[in-house]
Amino acid sequence: MDVGKSLGTIEEFRCSVTGGRYRAGSFSAAVHAFIAANASEAEVALKGLFAAPGALFQWFSGLLDELEGHTLEALKEGEFIPVFERFEPKWLAVAATLVNNRFPSEARLIVLRFYQLVRTQEIGLCKRFHKGSILYWLGRATNDLGLVDQARSEFLLAMIEDVRGAPNSWQELPARDWLVNKFQVDAGTVDEFGKVAANEASANKWDPREPELAWLRLKPQRRRLSRAPLEFTKAVAGRFLESVRQTALTTTAAGDHLEHLMAYLFAVERGFEVIGSTRSPDSQNDILIRNRHDDGAISSLGDYLIVECKNWQKPAGAPVIREFAGRLRAAKVKTGVLVSKSGITGQKKRGRGTGARDSISKEYLHDATAVLVVDEASILDLVAGKLKLSMELLEQFERVRFDIR
Repeated sequence: MDVGKSLGTIEEFRCSVTGGRYRAGSFSAAVHAFIAANASEAEVALKGLFAAPGALFQWFSGLLDELEGHTLEALKEGEFIPVFERFEPKWLAVAATLVNNRFPSEARLIVLRFYQLVRTQEIGLCKRFHKGSILYWLGRATNDLGLVDQARSEFLLAMIEDVRGAPNSWQELPARDWLVNKFQVDAGTVDEFGKVAANEASANKWDPREPELAWLRLKPQRRRLSRAPLEFTKAVAGRFLESVRQTALTTTAAGDHLEHLMAYLFAVERGFEVIGSTRSPDSQNDILIRNRHDDGAISSLGDYLIVECKNWQKPAGAPVIREFAGRLRAAKVKTGVLVSKSGITGQKKRGRGTGARDSISKEYLHDATAVLVVDEASILDLVAGKLKLSMELLEQFERVRFDIR
């Protein structure tokens, strides 16, 4: 509860969460009245919040901070699901009003902030909160920004959530309706997406990496709908990493966990499109990436990248490099990414390499086939948001091409 005191004829309050002070009749007072409003008072309180649009946009970041702070404060005394069910209408009411008044950029910021907040709590507590409405409004805001392909991707995420939460009625919910009737996507195609997602949901218990994990698995169906990237969420990336670190029942499962992590890290960067695993008569590639990056240096890595994942307890040796380079040449792909949790063998000595490092140099000198290595240290920085994957690959390529130590 906020504490108030009288200053002559002006009443001043102190926020019990942030400690900030505000006066009666101010925009901050309207924010706190909206946050404290019950269901019957919410509509009037929302109008008060938008009564002074200039103040709303001037203090918009403060509004986000207050909403998040009070949501988390309530969580200290209540259970995750009931608390977020109480606060979700407040977050989404602000977003919907912004969308309806043609302020989609601000609406998208607030919905994305709430989505990331939900995902952080959901993953930390390992309890599922239905996010269909959140993703629906994210798609609405994105569409109004003119980012149609991105909006389709977000409506697909919303539909995946709906399939998990309402397996018998997801076709009646707004996400599917928008895909079919607003975006004019063939209903049979959309329902095929839903059926694939429904089969995944029925075969597997809820995974904290959903809906992003299901989005990655929806191939090639997803690519017929959207080629847009996912939004990076640190908590989601961390959960993919946690799966890699867990002891897997089989070697295949251990490799799958690392592949899912790398697919996610590629999928959250605009310019990289995750195709998935590929097969040829004599080999299989873990992940194929279509490179559509608008940075000329990064696009020069080639139109496609092949990613090989080694979730091993020991460094990868020279034979692994030679075999991988051979597969790259066979597929006429210029650049491969070897993701080795334990790195590779060898070290730099007076301008030449040893072990696997020497093999990388030789393969590039032979015919400009580049093998780039992503090890655990790089993965940790990528998951923490300290690195962009494209820049890490570019720096790796420059080390190979120019023998930079």
